[in-house]
Amino acid sequence: MQRRDFLARSLALASGGFLGGAGLAAATRNAMRADRQGLVAGHQLRKQGSVYRSWASSNPREAQRLDAYVAAIGAGQTPAPPAMSTLEGRGIVQILAAALVPDACPAPPPCPAPAPAPAPGPASVYQKGVGLWYATNRTVAEGQLGSAVEVGMWAADQTANYPAAALRALYKIGIEIKPDWPDHTNSASFVPYEEAKLIPGAIATKNGQQLMAYTVPSDPAYLADLGNETYQKRCAANAIADLNAHPSVNALYIDDMFGAVSFNSQDAAGNGIIPDGYTSDADWRVRAAIPWLVNVCGQIKAARPDVYIFANVGDKPMPGEYYDGGDAVYRFMGDIVAAGAKLDGFFSEYWMQAPDVGQPGINLAPRPDQTGQWYWNAAGWQRLVARAQQLGKDFHGLVYANGGTAQRYARGCFLLDADLANRKSTLWTWDLADPKLSLDMGGGALAGRYVVGGVHARDYPKFTVYVNMSTAPLVANGVTVPALDSVFVAR
Repeated sequence: MQRRDFLARSLALASGGFLGGAGLAAATRNAMRADRQGLVAGHQLRKQGSVYRSWASSNPREAQRLDAYVAAIGAGQTPAPPAMSTLEGRGIVQILAAALVPDACPAPPPCPAPAPAPAPGPASVYQKGVGLWYATNRTVAEGQLGSAVEVGMWAADQTANYPAAALRALYKIGIEIKPDWPDHTNSASFVPYEEAKLIPGAIATKNGQQLMAYTVPSDPAYLADLGNETYQKRCAANAIADLNAHPSVNALYIDDMFGAVSFNSQDAAGNGIIPDGYTSDADWRVRAAIPWLVNVCGQIKAARPDVYIFANVGDKPMPGEYYDGGDAVYRFMGDIVAAGAKLDGFFSEYWMQAPDVGQPGINLAPRPDQTGQWYWNAAGWQRLVARAQQLGKDFHGLVYANGGTAQRYARGCFLLDADLANRKSTLWTWDLADPKLSLDMGGGALAGRYVVGGVHARDYPKFTVYVNMSTAPLVANGVTVPALDSVFVAR
């Protein structure tokens, strides 16, 4: 699963995709912040790009709302960001909204001392197990509800806006060497291209030619040789420097750590490519992917033992493992723990959700021929919560908003096994618009999960959660639970 990180996509759409690859330098962003007409002019340039025109023609209403938003900015107003249903639309709005917030006070006079962070809200407001994905510019109420927030690159300092969050995570990726920014502090990569190209062997090759990582066309990246020890050391050093530069950050999220390199490197036909120096996915797994986690996380922990580290992990199925149902992830978690990697938690993107349609996971039986979609067999993916915790690690699942039941369904599935009393396991969501996502369960579960009327359930001090993983409504204890949904009943 290739994570479509919101900030990375937003920057790519603004700079690479919509501005013809010119890049959005920090000086340019600062100038845009200081000059509203510069924002308007920048948007006009963006509209000239073919990618933008294609998006606008497919989403005319969103394009009209975006034009009205930019016009209001140019008129000196500070309008509320318009709601967007597409990732591209949200990305542009986020860029524009962020540009209205000054990086610093104008000079002269000098910047005043920063105000102290607000105190956390009442203990009854703060909820364990609730995470806001890419949580910059969220509401104050949401900041007090989430136990965890994730940000990316240059927005890292905004984690100070979420004092209630126990985890405030910085996003980085090791397998992709991005040319997005020349410096590692602003780059989504541990080591950006301008640095990596100076490290012999850091960029993986095939027949001597540099390999590109599988990613979106507007956000290109080179494939890193994770087995390169010099590259590993640079990844750790850069991460330590970035964490030290952002004192409000206390966690590090590592994206796309797959055991199989053929997930990350593919030719035009979608066939996996094994880089020079390796013989197979299995060889890469034991000599590159797992050693990278062991060495990089170990060096970071040695310098910053206080930092919480969690990673998005996955792998290709081995013989006897189903493609769907999370079999490979289940096994790879154990491989990583057995190797001694100093990870605090495992992460699963699109957890309990079908990514292509943005709907909850589809509950179908595993297919013996392994031709099913990877997100089939909801029960297989749901068990990863218990798997991580049994290995002594936390589980983190990410579900994206879809305007329907996806987030609420995933919240219920998470609570069936999450240990809220002893662990930092978290369900990350796009927003907290549905009040059920931040419902105070009253603490840890009273007992384990059980099944009644085909519905999975678990009792908490304040609520019982009922989860229907089937494709038809079911009734449990007199409660009707819609298909692929969760219902919370006060106790």
